[in-house]
Amino acid sequence: ARQAGLKNIFVTGGFETRTLINDAIGWLDAMNIDLKSFNDAFYRKICGARLKPVLDAIGYAHAKEIWIEITTLVIPMLNDSDEELESIARFIADISPDIPWHVSGFRPCYKLTDRPATPPETLFRAHAIGKAAGLNYVYTGNLFDPEHTTTFCPNCGFSVIARSGYLGERVENKLRGDRCPNCNQQIAGVFSG
Repeated sequence: ARQAGLKNIFVTGGFETRTLINDAIGWLDAMNIDLKSFNDAFYRKICGARLKPVLDAIGYAHAKEIWIEITTLVIPMLNDSDEELESIARFIADISPDIPWHVSGFRPCYKLTDRPATPPETLFRAHAIGKAAGLNYVYTGNLFDPEHTTTFCPNCGFSVIARSGYLGERVENKLRGDRCPNCNQQIAGVFSG
């Protein structure tokens, strides 16, 4: 795929070992890693897993210069407190303020039907928490919300990638390469084309 000019991306729960990450260098362009909670008890009870390996994989992959984006499915009464969201945002910002954080709305299904859907206000609150923590790129997901899914230049605030539609199906990329056309600031990311 790389030889054909395609980008390779892992969409993952974040349990890659250092060996796997090392082996992926040279052909893996990016990872979108689910950081489901910042609470090990949540991971043990809900996921049957542990938090630390996910945090380690995020830090290690970033250190190996693999582009990282983090997604958190915000579930009412499980991981939607200010304290929880602030912990996640601070963790990401401490690695790099340029790591995008996607805060997505939950819908009850399968084994987790005892929780309501995530209210839009909760996602807006999570977005504000991420920005307050210093993250340059925070996006809402599973919600029709062009304002919070658009990429704005962290230097001048210009809309460099406008997205609309429930799943961001309409995209207007205004970048010049990887730069803001308004102020020439480099925009962090992996871009095709």
